[in-house]
Amino acid sequence: MLARIDSKRFRFVVRNSSAGDKDIDQWEAALPNAVLIGNGSYYDDKGFPDTPIISENVPAGPSSYDAKAGAFVDGNGEAHLIDLANKDWKTEIAGAQNAMVSYPMLVDANGNTRTAPESRWLSNRTFLGQDGDGRIIIGTTKDAFFSLARLAVFLKTVPLDLRLALNLDGGPIANRSVRIGSFTQKFYADWESQFSDGKVSLLRAIIPGAGWAMPMVLTVERR
Repeated sequence: MLARIDSKRFRFVVRNSSAGDKDIDQWEAALPNAVLIGNGSYYDDKGFPDTPIISENVPAGPSSYDAKAGAFVDGNGEAHLIDLANKDWKTEIAGAQNAMVSYPMLVDANGNTRTAPESRWLSNRTFLGQDGDGRIIIGTTKDAFFSLARLAVFLKTVPLDLRLALNLDGGPIANRSVRIGSFTQKFYADWESQFSDGKVSLLRAIIPGAGWAMPMVLTVERR
């Protein structure tokens, strides 16, 4: 599932609800003006950001962090992705209204993939991309088909003109809501799987389609 967004018309907001009291349905109710809601970057066992973020001008997450992958920044009326391979994340996100650091960089500024070796851990995935026209792409996979390494290779081949692609957190929190005009879309992530020694282990939600708490979300709203 793909959304291609002109960041001059829509703004991106990074949000955290550390209490774990909001699934995709509850985020929808809390944010009636959001046209897209999806999961964000990683969070710790208490539900707080596990990577540096800025949420509506307020920094959160670790103040000391070794970021070598990428960041997403919305500031000064537009949004973009940043390859942090040779950059300081504090400098790059300074002054942004909303931003988040995440990993790994699926497709970097040189067109290379930067993921760990193939893990065969397959999961629902969410990624951010930026195309040649500077538009932001939010992608969500419907099934647990991709490992991170496989997703990175796949994104290099798809006709989206991707110049950068950054992975966000995945698994059962990779839920998605789109509400724009007469179009609506709701997706609940259900499962993960692992392939080892010729066998596939499948981890499914006990109740398919049931909501899963989403402490970190990225929302899209009209500017």
